[in-house]
Amino acid sequence: MDGLRPKDPHDKFFKTIMADENNVRLFVKEFLPHDISKEIALEKMKLLPTEKLRRYRKYHMDLAVECEIGQKKGQLYFIFEHKSYPNRKVLLQILGYMYALWDEQERTSKPLTPIIPVVIYHGMHPWNIPTAFLSQFEGLKEPIKRYMPEFEYALVDLTTLSDEEIRRRAKDNAFLAESLRVMKYAPVQNIERIKATAGIIISPEQKMIIIEYLFQVLDVEEEAMYEIAQKSEVKKLCHLWRRSWKKEAKKGVS
Repeated sequence: MDGLRPKDPHDKFFKTIMADENNVRLFVKEFLPHDISKEIALEKMKLLPTEKLRRYRKYHMDLAVECEIGQKKGQLYFIFEHKSYPNRKVLLQILGYMYALWDEQERTSKPLTPIIPVVIYHGMHPWNIPTAFLSQFEGLKEPIKRYMPEFEYALVDLTTLSDEEIRRRAKDNAFLAESLRVMKYAPVQNIERIKATAGIIISPEQKMIIIEYLFQVLDVEEEAMYEIAQKSEVKKLCHLWRRSWKKEAKKGVS
């Protein structure tokens, strides 16, 4: 089935959800720590193109949101960590993005803006990466620490939130709630929990987005996937993927 799966289906899925700025506002308000969200002017938020910093193609820009942070223009930078194990490079990735943005602003004579990095995790193992950059350097004495870069990121670990908590925070946004639930269970291939998503009341287009993501990331038998699609009443996708599945199977035999 590898031929049917895009390179980064998790990133693509979350970016599709967050293409709606209402979803971004709700996520920031309800899933980020309150001491952060209360400082952000939610009504003034807008998505930024992640390919903006063309000089820094080596940096992976996941999702950036322009907003006011404490009455000053700034950015929220979202990193989506979906590996089966926590990625220790995440702090360097964040530092690299910060430098890239600030260097670009300095080069174009713009004032430097504050950045709040946010890591969303939904992998198979507990997230054990420190949130503070300085904590990577063990045994440093205070006189030395003052010369080291110091910042933290906000962690949203979906694996630690119950289904009820996710739905409560998402309020009446069923699509956001069930999308986050699906992201939570996809890495561990929890089919029974994922099947519970199939009957939610959302638009056919939103169902298509969720089911297509599941087809791309789940490693299960054809019949299990077909059952999920049928329960979601996405008949068009059922038939499309069944034909694709058979085509891939024939490739494997030849």
